[in-house]
Amino acid sequence: MAKRSKFLAALIFLAAFYTFLIKAALNPSLPSPQNPIVFYSNQERDDFRLVLKKIFSDAQRSIHITMYAFTDEELLKKLYRRAQEGLSVTVWHDKSNAPLSLPIVSTPIKTKGLMHRKIVIADDSQVFLGSANMTTSSLVLHDNLSIGFYHPPLADFLKSPNSSYLDFRVDQLHCRVWLLPDIQALDYLTQQLAQAKSSIFVAMFTLTHPQLLEALAKAHQRGVEVKVAIDHYAARGASRKAVEFLKSHQISIVFSQGLQLLHHKWAYIDRSQLILGSTNWTKAAFTKNQDCLLFLHHLSAKQQKLFDRLSHSIYLESNDAL
Repeated sequence: MAKRSKFLAALIFLAAFYTFLIKAALNPSLPSPQNPIVFYSNQERDDFRLVLKKIFSDAQRSIHITMYAFTDEELLKKLYRRAQEGLSVTVWHDKSNAPLSLPIVSTPIKTKGLMHRKIVIADDSQVFLGSANMTTSSLVLHDNLSIGFYHPPLADFLKSPNSSYLDFRVDQLHCRVWLLPDIQALDYLTQQLAQAKSSIFVAMFTLTHPQLLEALAKAHQRGVEVKVAIDHYAARGASRKAVEFLKSHQISIVFSQGLQLLHHKWAYIDRSQLILGSTNWTKAAFTKNQDCLLFLHHLSAKQQKLFDRLSHSIYLESNDAL
């Protein structure tokens, strides 16, 4: 009888535990005043499509989207419904994409290069940005990293910028966000690489900028452990010369595997700094494209564990041969 009771208790515990996991998966965390920063990565089993659905559902006043590509039908239907209910919905997109229909206010951005940003702002307080486009393939298949903030001043800046960058703080993090194109952002990024003391991990879809490649080579030469993961499609195309350059400098480089894109655009420096956003490390990103580049300094122990794990996973899932 006692054994049976213990068995039933174990079953009840397991059922409760799995119910909790399912509810957590279906109800993703959004940033709040109590939890002002949240990271999302599909390699951490985060469903950013579900996150976006929750953002659209929970918004009370407004949704402001600046997005290179927005074609996911489920998200579009959700956004149209909210707009029909009276929510203020504004979408800014690259000129190559078709405008959306009313009641969504849709505006194509004409620029010298691409309008390549991926930013969502809810109720002038929650900000989400990263490398994921609002396409089904980007959200379901490809590898991406996004971040969510609860930070009204950041939301205000991104909606109505009055300079090319903003310095702000979230918890212990010292942050700077750049709006590209801006060559000063390139110099600032190069400076961060030049100041690296022990390690640099780069996960990048397209890596071609000679100034950044040179900065990685110099870091390696002064004893910094430099590891680079590049999308295997880009490595055979746009990043081919960069791959040759890195190999010639004996820098550890690996390539993604599988059908999905390694669409990441981030770097992890000295286990204390993270650089992420929509910006590929290319000349066009800093001189032509409208992009977003975010710097986070003084990562917490919890955040360090996350990016130790994520960088290790990406490296293990990749291959050192094309």
